[in-house]
Amino acid sequence: MPANFTKSLADRLNNQSNIIVKEGEDGEILKRGYCYIAPGGYHMLVKKKAGGEYIIELNQEPAIKGLRPSADILMESISKLDNFKKNWHNYDWHGFRW
Repeated sequence: MPANFTKSLADRLNNQSNIIVKEGEDGEILKRGYCYIAPGGYHMLVKKKAGGEYIIELNQEPAIKGLRPSADILMESISKLDNFKKNWHNYDWHGFRW
C-alpha cells in the first residue's frame, strides 16, 4: 500500500469510527481503544519494552509475497508476545485494534 494511501485511509476511518484510527509510528506506545494501520512501504511489528509497555516497530525489510506492509509480519510479532491477549478477530490485513 502506498504511503499517501494509508495516511488518507487512516484519516478517513478515524472520521467515521467510534475509536481512534491512525497510522502507527515507530516507537509509539500502544494505547487501548486505538486502531493502528501500518504506513505504506513499512512492515509493522509489536514489541514489548523492558517496562512492560508494547510499542510499534516499523521497518523496510523485503516484501513478503510482494507485500509491504505484510500482515504476516505483524501477526508473527504479536504471536511471540507473552501475556498479550490475542483476539484475532480484532485484526485485519495491515493493522490491528489495541
